[in-house]
Amino acid sequence: MGTNFYWIKNKCDHCGHSPEHRHIGKSSTGWCFALHVIPEEGINSLEDWLVRLAAEGSIVDEYDEPITLEDLIRIITQRDNNRKRHEDDSCIDHGSGTWDLIKGNFS
Repeated sequence: MGTNFYWIKNKCDHCGHSPEHRHIGKSSTGWCFALHVIPEEGINSLEDWLVRLAAEGSIVDEYDEPITLEDLIRIITQRDNNRKRHEDDSCIDHGSGTWDLIKGNFS
């Protein structure tokens, strides 16, 4: 079981549509947080994400529930250290904590 998280930018106040949204990553039971890196957009690390998330937009989970930046940071960084690491080709590096850097599409 897992939950995906998204960065929403420029959300319409009237209809709620957002032409700009990015997948931040996925929290799955028993695994390190799968932090989505998007090199072509300059997102290569947790620090890159934190700069963008702090500057503008909002964060929601896959159920469209709002998530505070503080809660997302906790979800990413305050996980049990006995988590499995991602070892497939999409994992480009292991973060310095309980997250892995994942490139490509998520399911």
